[in-house]
Amino acid sequence: MPEKTGTAHNFLVNDELLAQTLSIYEEISAEDELLLESFRASEQKAEGEELDQQTTAVLVDADPASLAHLKKNRHHNPRDISQESQALFDILERDFAAVTPRVTVRLAGVNKQLTAEDVKLCFVAFVSCFSPPIKSRFATDFNYTENDSGEKTSQTNDSDEDDASTGRNLTSEDVNVESKSDAERFPRPFVPSGIVNILWTDVIRTTFLDQLDLKPANVKKIEVASGHVFDSALSFIRDTLVLLGVIDVRKIYNKSSRRNGEEILSMEETYFLDASRDRRSTVDEVVSVHQDIHQEYGEYLMKPSAKESFSDIMEKYDERWNSLIIDACSLDSRNESEASYVVQMLPWNTVRAKNFKKASTLLSEKKFLHGRLQALGILEGTTAQVTDAEELLLRFFENKDSVLCFESIDPDQIMLNAYERTRKDITRMVEDLDISKEDEENSTPADAIHRQRRNKAQLETGKALHLMGVSLGSQGFGEEEMELYREALQLKRMAASGPSLTISDTLHCLGFALDNNGMCLEAMDFYNQALAIRRSIVGDGDLRVAETLHNKGALLCEQGQCDDAMTCLQEALEIRLSHFGQHNETCADTQQWIGNVMREFERYEESLQFFQSALRTKKSVLGADNDEVANTLQNMAVVLDDMGNYVLSLQCYDEALRIYTLQFGKVHERVTDTLQRIAIDYAIIEKYDEALLKFKEAIEIREKLLEGITSRLSDPTELIRSLIHPEEVDLNEAQNCYGNLIECYDEARQLTQRLSESDHAALSLIFHRLGELYFETDDFDSALESFDEALKSQGALAEKDGINEEQVCDLLFKKGFVHLSMKEYQSAKSCFESVVYRRRNLEGSDRSAEAVALYCLGIAFDTLGAHKLALSAFNEALHGWKEVQGDSDVRCGYALYWLGKQEFDVGRFTQAVVWYRGALQTFKANKNNVDYAVVAKTLDCLGSTHEQLGSTESALQCYTEGARLIRWKLHDNHEYLIGLLCRSGNIKQKMGLAADAIELYEEAIQVMKNSARPDDVQLCETIQTFGMLLQKQGEYERARELLSESYRLFISVLGQDDLKSADAVLKLGQVLVLQESYEAAMQCYREALRVQRKKLRTDHELVAETLFCMGANLLLRQNYKESIQCFQQALSIQRNAHGDNHTIVARTLHNLAKSYKAVGSLDKSVVCYKEALRIITSNNGSSSEEIAELSFEMAEAHEANQNYQAAISKYQEALTIWGDSDENSNRLTAVLRKLGLVHLKAGDNEDAIEFLQETLERLEEDSNADDDKLLSSTLAGIAKAFSNIGSFDSAVHFYQRHIDLHKPDPSMGEAVSDSLYAIGTIYARLNNLDDAMNHFQECLVVRKDSFGGTDDRVARVLFNLGVVFEKQEVFDSAKDCFTEALKIYKGNGNEEEANSLLQDLGRT
Repeated sequence: MPEKTGTAHNFLVNDELLAQTLSIYEEISAEDELLLESFRASEQKAEGEELDQQTTAVLVDADPASLAHLKKNRHHNPRDISQESQALFDILERDFAAVTPRVTVRLAGVNKQLTAEDVKLCFVAFVSCFSPPIKSRFATDFNYTENDSGEKTSQTNDSDEDDASTGRNLTSEDVNVESKSDAERFPRPFVPSGIVNILWTDVIRTTFLDQLDLKPANVKKIEVASGHVFDSALSFIRDTLVLLGVIDVRKIYNKSSRRNGEEILSMEETYFLDASRDRRSTVDEVVSVHQDIHQEYGEYLMKPSAKESFSDIMEKYDERWNSLIIDACSLDSRNESEASYVVQMLPWNTVRAKNFKKASTLLSEKKFLHGRLQALGILEGTTAQVTDAEELLLRFFENKDSVLCFESIDPDQIMLNAYERTRKDITRMVEDLDISKEDEENSTPADAIHRQRRNKAQLETGKALHLMGVSLGSQGFGEEEMELYREALQLKRMAASGPSLTISDTLHCLGFALDNNGMCLEAMDFYNQALAIRRSIVGDGDLRVAETLHNKGALLCEQGQCDDAMTCLQEALEIRLSHFGQHNETCADTQQWIGNVMREFERYEESLQFFQSALRTKKSVLGADNDEVANTLQNMAVVLDDMGNYVLSLQCYDEALRIYTLQFGKVHERVTDTLQRIAIDYAIIEKYDEALLKFKEAIEIREKLLEGITSRLSDPTELIRSLIHPEEVDLNEAQNCYGNLIECYDEARQLTQRLSESDHAALSLIFHRLGELYFETDDFDSALESFDEALKSQGALAEKDGINEEQVCDLLFKKGFVHLSMKEYQSAKSCFESVVYRRRNLEGSDRSAEAVALYCLGIAFDTLGAHKLALSAFNEALHGWKEVQGDSDVRCGYALYWLGKQEFDVGRFTQAVVWYRGALQTFKANKNNVDYAVVAKTLDCLGSTHEQLGSTESALQCYTEGARLIRWKLHDNHEYLIGLLCRSGNIKQKMGLAADAIELYEEAIQVMKNSARPDDVQLCETIQTFGMLLQKQGEYERARELLSESYRLFISVLGQDDLKSADAVLKLGQVLVLQESYEAAMQCYREALRVQRKKLRTDHELVAETLFCMGANLLLRQNYKESIQCFQQALSIQRNAHGDNHTIVARTLHNLAKSYKAVGSLDKSVVCYKEALRIITSNNGSSSEEIAELSFEMAEAHEANQNYQAAISKYQEALTIWGDSDENSNRLTAVLRKLGLVHLKAGDNEDAIEFLQETLERLEEDSNADDDKLLSSTLAGIAKAFSNIGSFDSAVHFYQRHIDLHKPDPSMGEAVSDSLYAIGTIYARLNNLDDAMNHFQECLVVRKDSFGGTDDRVARVLFNLGVVFEKQEVFDSAKDCFTEALKIYKGNGNEEEANSLLQDLGRT
């Protein structure tokens, strides 16, 4: 509401001080008075208009790669101070200047008289610290949305900003541009006077510290001076500011009791104590800025441009003063005014105090959030949460370089935690307003009001969720953004009576989010929905329509649908031009997309024109040095390239290069990308020297961009280590950099060959680097080709200048390592042998490099099984490193490890122990630079060697030490830890220590969840055993993980075509079926069957088992024909293997019967059931449960085959078995219901009623029975049976119960309509025409809703209605019903019914 104005007597001012201070007011001139009246009138007019103003869209700049959107969020567009405002500021300046110093403060022996300047500083500090933040630009005016009823409005939405990264528009709720500034801030708070006094006390304190030359001892005294010293000063400042009219001081009445101890009472603007008030109430004093103009004046004084600016002081003490404020606030305060201030302002003050951790905790604190939402409301409270979270994030990153400010908080979790807590609270608040199904149907005024409150809360919650979604999307949380949009959309639709603009906003934003996440088809669907709503409500010329058309056009362009894209973009451009004119950034964005489409059409001249127009606009709006201008220049250059105008193209690229370099520095991806494009253009116009220079410049920058990314071929020691402990390399980060660099080198290679084919030195270097880069990207074939070309260049150099043996050796070594990585061990061996030979004949050769080649040669020999040669190579490598580096070099340890492995592989376990121990001693001497994974692996190998020697205690010691080392030096989920734990468990099991073994196995399973596993058959089997055990215990997900891992390991160790691998994948398929992952399970079964048929006879039992599993899976997936084939094949194999009377045969027959029944081959189904039942009955070990289940299913087959007496007989057999057991209560109910229904089908209505009523009693008595389907069929069956025997009252009763069961559920319209139809028919038979009419009419409504108006079932109701009307002699209505029914029948081609109706229509 508008703030109340008044004269001086309205304020709580000391009378004596008032008399003393009245002299500060000068007489206001007539000119100033007129100006004030003018201001008041315009202010009142604006306040009156504010209630009727609609809102328009504020578009989101959603660039997740930066915090630019947050900076825009806090940026309040500075408005030029109007002449009216400046005149008022001048009056306020004169009023402040006239303040007479009357109070002296004495601190640390120094007297200071408070001046007008001190009073003004206190006012400015008040405005600074107690001004609420500018609302998130994503939320601006969410509280004042457009007409949600969907009525067409005429507002303009002249705010149409785009996503910086894509040029697409993302809208938030709609905001009216004229009222935007009024809604950008939260309401000014009422600040408890105690908090204000704390602030003003420190402001006065700082005036002493700033203005006086004090000794350190005096500074300390001033800092710790008690508050009472400032009492008179505080009274003077407060009363002076009140008399100046810039602040209000008000009394707030707080009742001593609260509802539930939580209610925060609203502020009551009362200026005098009321004697009639409850004496138990307490009174708080609160302070606020008087009017908007005074707020603007305080903000003006904080600007550096002000005549008398306080900006430096505010910047200096902002953190200090806000820290004092948050220390003065309490979340547990029972003071109403303080509690109200806390929920509104505390996070903002905490952020400004740079206490980021406390702020992030506060925003997720349950009690605080509950109070904030209760006090501010769902939407305003959420807006405050979003605003505070964004400000926290922005200021955190602005201060992250400060050691004092950088706190241990995760920036990614700040918003996620705060928003998730907010989402839970606001959705719970809406759920608390839910109306029961019974109340929903009531129509009392109280119920209507409650529904209205609920709908409003749903709408506000939808908008709040939308707001959080937009905010999260701007930070790159795409999945969370889309989830919030979907929830928001659901709530908005529940609250709205039809389409509305707020629904279209969420549809548009959801489309944008899906678009950004690559879900193009779904995005297009949401864009179309948003567009349809916007066109229908605001018309074709609204900017919101343009937003969606723009995004839709851009998406269509990316999908190659250029015609449709052009249609959308042209319409979007026309709308934007009509609103903004040519010079608007959004118009430029649309023009740029049109340019892209024109290029796809190869209409280059027109494309260029659109890009040029966009360029002019962006230069004028954003400035000539903006990177968006450079992007447009790049696009223009590409079109000019298409046109062959390379001179102009180069000019565009050069200017873009200048801007990118200016904005991002020289070492940046955009800079090198532009250089590469320039080089390509130079090459095209045959300026090869210039092209080569540009490529070299681009290469230099790209090489710098790769600094910090370790090359795998650059460190020989790392290569040696990796051959023992290879690690997976994540190439995602560097892949694009490597790819671009390869392109540059390849282009440079072509130019070098063109300019000088004889420059073999340069070509060798280029090919050499290309080989390294291809290796880094795992493109081993290209790497080999490049190294070969480099060797050829070296060969050509040899003819001219002599061969460079060092470079040749380096190239051959890298080529050999590529072969090793490709597991081409023979080729690798040849390369390494050549390197060793050349280095031994090279004078002054690097002995260490020769040792590396020998080491790799040993690896090649080892993989080829030549262990004797491998031993020799590793020995020579060991001696080479000892010769160069000494015995303690870590590489000697690696060589000793491989020597131990060779001895182990040839069965010389005692010698292997010697080598492994030597390796461990070497590693111990290199604690600071050894890979502890290699140490653990060596301990593992040593333990395995001890096991082979029968020394289980020593083996266990090695395994235990290896596990301890991994936990200590590496991490608890390291891949090697699994094998060590499993092998330790195996030894413990052999030692009879089962409990210890289980504990180790369990730990191994825990580690497996997050780590890679070593290739070990024993480990595979251990994992598989545990997986099967968990499957039996019902822990399917854990079992699936373990069985999947065991299968992967079996393939790795034994190969995919091993029978153990087939068994592993079969077991994996079985657990996948239990998880209802049928397709994945079928793939597993097919793979198992492939291996089994390859390795075994086609009639092997394992083949039959797999075929049975496949059939069972297909049966569950309702693929009955294929399941029959599988069961038949399995049955044939099983009968050959086990004979005709085995339970395995019965099991297959049982499932085959199910499949036959499903496809309608009921005779075959019954035969299979009979045979399965015979086998089960003849086996003494078979349970009665199996017999009952088979009898029940066989009865169902008889029933489906309309052999009702046989069905009744088999149902009775099942009833006899299940009736004797309390454990089969549900099955007993099911068979009773089946007996009732089959008796009904057989015409035995009395028996049907007996069984069905017993079923009904059981269902009603069973508190666990929650199957409406069973209850529904039972009620309907009883009703039909009563109807059949003429007990119409009972029939109507049960039909009505059937209706009541389903009526609240819209999806059960068919069931409801059938019962309504039946009741109408009964009443028609009884000639109760009014009741018949009512039920038929209600049935008609339900069927139209359920099936549409053209369904034959609707026509049948219309026919019956016509008959009733005819009996009532309402012939016109009867004719209308018959006519409409006839139209439906004819439209559906139902000639029989149509002809019958024609006769009735003629009669009518």
